[in-house]
Amino acid sequence: GDDKVFVAEPMRYDPADARLRRWLIANFLMFRGHQAFVAFYPLGTGMVDAPVWLPEYDLDLGGPATPVPARIASQCTGDATDFTCSGTYVRHFERGVVVVNPAEEARSQDLPALPDGQRYARADFSGGGFVDGAGQRAPQSTTLTPLDGPRVDLGPQDAAVLLVVGPDGAPVR
Repeated sequence: GDDKVFVAEPMRYDPADARLRRWLIANFLMFRGHQAFVAFYPLGTGMVDAPVWLPEYDLDLGGPATPVPARIASQCTGDATDFTCSGTYVRHFERGVVVVNPAEEARSQDLPALPDGQRYARADFSGGGFVDGAGQRAPQSTTLTPLDGPRVDLGPQDAAVLLVVGPDGAPVR
């Protein structure tokens, strides 16, 4: 939160691990500011290989509703120190919410109510990888799964990227 450049470059993770992909992008979004950049390098890719494009990069949550926190503890919904959080970490954006559960047990998080016809949908990502010489991306997708209500359940050390969707299931712009 002190206006420095932040670059996140997770490397050599299994791109088929949906939970880990959510964890990586959600934790990056907790700190995303106007000078924050991310470049993921799944297993089999590297910085010297062809460019990599993942569906996470197309995520449009809008701008953060809160500034970059000076301390991550300020994002905790429970009691917190610099190293522990008895709740979840939450950050609100114009078109969604990011929730991270740092605990080794499952936790739930209540979410702000939405206008009639809108609800939250969990984003999950699959595919992606190298961009070929013609600029074509590897097959990839983002799946939006609507929640039943304004509450998200998270497994141990899990995260959720939640977009606000309209009655048609499409993200609200």
